[in-house]
Amino acid sequence: MVISMDRNKLVWNTSFPSLTVCPHKRIDELKVEEYILAHPKQFLSEEDQEDFRDFIVKLARLTYDNLETLPLNKSYGIPSTKYLDLLYELKWAFEPEISSGAAVKMFIYETQTEFGICHSVNSMVARYNSFEYWRSGDWSLMDHGDRVTVHPLDGEIYAQIINLSTAYDVYFHGAGDVPSISKQRYTFPESDYTTVELFALEIFTNEEARATKQRRCRFNYEAEEMMTVPIYSFGLCLSECRMFFALRVCGCVPHFYRNRLRNGRRLPVCGLEGIGCLVKIKRWSKVKVEIDNLLRN
Repeated sequence: MVISMDRNKLVWNTSFPSLTVCPHKRIDELKVEEYILAHPKQFLSEEDQEDFRDFIVKLARLTYDNLETLPLNKSYGIPSTKYLDLLYELKWAFEPEISSGAAVKMFIYETQTEFGICHSVNSMVARYNSFEYWRSGDWSLMDHGDRVTVHPLDGEIYAQIINLSTAYDVYFHGAGDVPSISKQRYTFPESDYTTVELFALEIFTNEEARATKQRRCRFNYEAEEMMTVPIYSFGLCLSECRMFFALRVCGCVPHFYRNRLRNGRRLPVCGLEGIGCLVKIKRWSKVKVEIDNLLRN
């Protein structure tokens, strides 16, 4: 995949966008077989083993869009608090590489998202959602180096991502934000060569409009109300809202969230019963939307 960017000729320095790549293949079949052999008491029959293979693949790709696809009849002796650890233990080695024509080096980081384990390019926030950052109990701010910007005199600036050894989804977003389930995703087959050209739009405001109520937005460092990360972004804020909604309605949060809050509180992680609750809420929400649409018409 190649990403190039055009920009307004009147804007001298434009931030290069970020994108997040989520592979379709998430689980290493060999690691799954080793896990089954290492835990014979959890898999008493061939049917149990086959069901677990299907379960772990679907768990790895679980998001709000496909909650109803996860089989909810067997837990295989795995507590919900260990879901994320197990997914990282059994994950398939997806290792994309990046090269660019920018003066500042771009990096690609593995990150945990609402879509599962993905990789973000040129992101200033992805490492705050890395499994290692969560597991270490870290809340410190990290140095991401210089922001990658585009200058009209630089000519065409591009980023090329290679070694995409499986089909994948791509989400485009700003370097200071995360992918959102409410935004469009683009799906590409394995080994497909694709060029994406982006056009930048920058919005400026008066320097005196500093109050949050005036701006109706926040800077990254204005993160006093964030509970799972030490910085703010609009996408991270929405993600936390969805997490706390799940907690309020079903009494637990999906495993793809950081369940330890800044104040030290640990939130319960949804097991099969909790995921079943989320499925019911999702169905109820769809029915409510359909009824509202009928009433409007």
